[in-house]
Amino acid sequence: MNINQGGFTFIPFGLYTPEDISRSRKKLISPRVKCVFREDGEIERVDLANREVTVKTGRNYSCDYLVIATGCIADVGSVQGLSDDFNTFHTSLEDAFKLRKLVRTFDKEHIVISVAQMPIPCPGAPGKFAVMLDAYLSSLHFQPFQSREGKGIL
Repeated sequence: MNINQGGFTFIPFGLYTPEDISRSRKKLISPRVKCVFREDGEIERVDLANREVTVKTGRNYSCDYLVIATGCIADVGSVQGLSDDFNTFHTSLEDAFKLRKLVRTFDKEHIVISVAQMPIPCPGAPGKFAVMLDAYLSSLHFQPFQSREGKGIL
């Protein structure tokens, strides 16, 4: 099962459900493409001259074309104090639903949307989230976001 991480941005606002962003890998990837995941997909060595890849399990794969998805992981501990009240939508469905609950019960004056360190999975996501959050809170007639007098999203 593949989960489209880009859809996590929409979960806090109730615009998408997990079903909306989940697809079987068989439906997404052509049967002509050989994909490997987990330890069998964790690359140890690339031999471009021989068009061969060695993975963590020791198995070798030959290739005509090689696509490596490196990914990235949020390192919350790299920014002092960030883990004290860290809320995100892009790391997991669970985090997106946790943020959904926080957004729905928000009753303060300021929200900080921060990009602590690059790379992040989707560079456009913080900006998209800020616009969607502003629209969502304004639609609820949330006064601090309508008045813009020193209050709002930072």
